Amino acid sequence: MNHYQELASQILIFVGGANNIKSVVHCTTRLRFVLKNEEKVAGDQLLDLPDVVAVMKSFGQYHIVVGGPVVQIYHELMCLLGGNVEEKRVHGFFNQSIDMITSIFTPLLGLLAGAGILNGMLTLCVTLSWLSTDSGVYRLLSLASTSTFIFLPVFLGFTAAKKFKGRPFVGMAIGAAMVHPDITSAASLFFSHNLDNSQAPDTFFGLPIYYINYSSSVLPVILATWMNAKLEHFLAKFVKFSFADLLIPALCLAVMVPMTFIFIGPLSSWVAFEISWLIISLYQVGPAFAGLLMGGIWQILVVFGIHWGLVPAVMNNVSVYGYDVLVPLLMPAVFGQAGACLGLFLREKDRKRKGLLGSASVTALFGITEPAVYGFTLPRKRPFLFGCLGGALGGMLVGFYQTKVYSMGVMSLFTLTQIIPEHGIDGTVYAALAANLSAALLAGYLSYYFSGQPVQKASGVQADGNEEKDPVQHHKPLSGRVSRYVPEASAESQPPIAVDPSDPSDFSETVFSETIFSPLSGDILPLEESSDSIFAMGILGAGVVIIPDSGMVYAPVDGEVVSDFNSSHAIGIKTQQGLEVFIHIGIDTVKLEGMHFSKALQKGMSVKQGQPIIHFDDAAIAAMGYNLETAIIIKNSAAYAEAICHAQKGASIEHGARLLSVRTKD
Repeated sequence: MNHYQELASQILIFVGGANNIKSVVHCTTRLRFVLKNEEKVAGDQLLDLPDVVAVMKSFGQYHIVVGGPVVQIYHELMCLLGGNVEEKRVHGFFNQSIDMITSIFTPLLGLLAGAGILNGMLTLCVTLSWLSTDSGVYRLLSLASTSTFIFLPVFLGFTAAKKFKGRPFVGMAIGAAMVHPDITSAASLFFSHNLDNSQAPDTFFGLPIYYINYSSSVLPVILATWMNAKLEHFLAKFVKFSFADLLIPALCLAVMVPMTFIFIGPLSSWVAFEISWLIISLYQVGPAFAGLLMGGIWQILVVFGIHWGLVPAVMNNVSVYGYDVLVPLLMPAVFGQAGACLGLFLREKDRKRKGLLGSASVTALFGITEPAVYGFTLPRKRPFLFGCLGGALGGMLVGFYQTKVYSMGVMSLFTLTQIIPEHGIDGTVYAALAANLSAALLAGYLSYYFSGQPVQKASGVQADGNEEKDPVQHHKPLSGRVSRYVPEASAESQPPIAVDPSDPSDFSETVFSETIFSPLSGDILPLEESSDSIFAMGILGAGVVIIPDSGMVYAPVDGEVVSDFNSSHAIGIKTQQGLEVFIHIGIDTVKLEGMHFSKALQKGMSVKQGQPIIHFDDAAIAAMGYNLETAIIIKNSAAYAEAICHAQKGASIEHGARLLSVRTKD
């Protein structure tokens, strides 16, 4: 088990187990859980885990801040959950909006920030005469830095479609149509003809077509993809499964692309322009006051995870006007927290803690302030307030000089290269440099002299900003062990008479609530002997391992498919009585991304015991060096008194034979 697998399994235990999770998403530094019962969360144990910086509750979500490795931890966590989380994620318009924004934009932030930094560095090199705009080096690097923004609708079409439960590649196709070269050319002609009324617009069955340049746009493709997902779900009710992959994409493209250019695009473009105009207009009324306010409260918004609401506004401003005024106002807030952490670093005497403070200070300068905030400044309170004060004063100075940023990116040291105008370095750039340096120095000075005594790692923060009063209970991991291995003949030889459920020596068929039939043919191993330590530890529940001798998997119970994977290497089925069975074929076979696997069912479909559900090429997979051990897990085994296996350890079993039975609790 690697570090992130172990950490994900421990997080799963301390949030109350898989059955306590309604949903989980992630942003750049934190895991965001929606839980059924927050009293099951073991907050102190979570805080003791490596990489966990803070645990907090905010607006219906339970946040676990882990910093940089969030993507790796989230991936391992989703493998453990088997995709078995409720589709209805959060309640309330505000919470749903934040959830939507984080889901759509978070996967792209790293790419957008990297492209923005590269663009800013090119501008700096040209300004300093280190590079000519006529050189091949500049042309290729300029392509690398601008293509992401030009074709942004394509990327957003993919992430938005995933969020709205649509087909990601159809979403990409809609975005690609919006930035097609023919459309960008037609948009220029349409604009010039519209000015002099020299040509009537094209029509689509009598409806006028409005050609607009959608390069770098945000809102139009998101709205189009949302409506396309609705259309896909509607068509799926009428198109048979065997033709769905052909007909549904064709029908969706035939309907949604024209609708986008006739109705969705023009309307959403107008809305996007009005939003940007409103933001710029309010900023122009009092830019210095806007900087004072935004610089002061930005890190407070970050603490509660509600800062994501400004991300679309920033991207929209860059798309509509070619610049944004919000990011420069927020940069001093980042430098303020970095400076506060640096002040604590200079004050600290303990070598180990001093090293952590130094690392957090540097990380904050590169835009990731959570380790500094949650680990050091917020627990001590005063340094956090000093950082906010520095951010407010720096933001006021930036607002007074009306500094702008000309490409999208994360607020960091590199953003200083993105505020350079095309004509070169001017007063707005010098103002930003002075503002950010002042924010860091002020916060650092105050933290060094007035931070008070050090405080140990905080147990978390409530939504009202007060320290959390340990509202959690300890939660133990599931057993993961089958209580006994009983040969089939022995189980059948028991007389069908009433037994005492409290006597573990009785395992008559009458005490079993449900039975799982073997989904494969092969040899049985105890789950604790699995080569995958996650299964062996029983994190997901009790079960057994089968080493298959063929490549066909059959349904072990009657029920409904509650989780499936694009890689087709695993599936989850829930019976009408509530028993949850999870089948995972092979070790690390998710890396094959579906190669040598094919499935007959999808999530939400009904299945009958004995029905073929997955086929895999066992010879080809084994030849690639993968272990084919297949785990059959009772995911909610904690809800039952015991589970038994109807075969001896090491015995062979045929698919369709009785494999496992569970007994209800008294």
